[in-house]
Amino acid sequence: MKQIEKIISEINEFPTLPTIYQQLQSTMEQPNATAKAVADIISTDQAAAVKILKAVNSPIYGLRGKVSSIEQSIVYLGFNEVKNLVLALSVIEMFSKVKGLDTIKPKEFWKYSMGVGILSRKIGIAIKAKNVDDYFICGILHCIGRLIFLKTIPELFSQVLSFARENRVLTRDVEKDIIGMTHTIAGQLLFEKWKLPKLLQDTVSYQYIGQCDNGDKDLVATVHLALIAANMMRLGESGDYRVPKLNFMIWDILRLEKNFFTDNLSSFDGEYQDTVNLLLN
Repeated sequence: MKQIEKIISEINEFPTLPTIYQQLQSTMEQPNATAKAVADIISTDQAAAVKILKAVNSPIYGLRGKVSSIEQSIVYLGFNEVKNLVLALSVIEMFSKVKGLDTIKPKEFWKYSMGVGILSRKIGIAIKAKNVDDYFICGILHCIGRLIFLKTIPELFSQVLSFARENRVLTRDVEKDIIGMTHTIAGQLLFEKWKLPKLLQDTVSYQYIGQCDNGDKDLVATVHLALIAANMMRLGESGDYRVPKLNFMIWDILRLEKNFFTDNLSSFDGEYQDTVNLLLN
């Protein structure tokens, strides 16, 4: 189908991730990497440096004292969290000029995605995940394929969204019929091009299934649950007009306490607003 060829062609033409992210990735892989070396890289990008400082001093991380330097920020946040923040900022900037439709607007889409990111991190903390820093970024970027459609085939994607809304069906199912490709496949193709970690690719590919055989099962199950919760809470605009079906097997994987959501909702709103203000303003 011509539209699939167009999407793949345009994904292949997507720019690579900014130099700052690539430098961070390379530096952090070195066994003798220091906070100063990472700070020097971030300081070359003023916008990223300001956001990192705002992040570490925001209620999101709950630090008591004020942090005034990039190097201090890296010590408090850790290498992986800083890299993930830069990745999130880079992707948001890359799609910043995409025009919205009546059925979905990029800013509202990012609000939804950030809600999934925060919920994913909260679940990661609750289950004592080893790589909890990665839960936030996987939640934020899980649905990037829909922005790819918005950028590459806006008119056709508008038809998809309109049909899904009018018929109250999952947008993903309509994508298959009208486009011939789901947003999960589009996101997977872009992440492969960018050579992003497998855990990010897995959460994109298995977000609606909630299970994967060869990957981080806890992380995939977490993002699956978080996206369903974010849809139920109507955070921003996901592009879906009905709540995706829950895979009940994830309860056996995650083993969350029965009162997890009620215990965490009180702190969610504040973290959500702080994150939206940090990353979108």
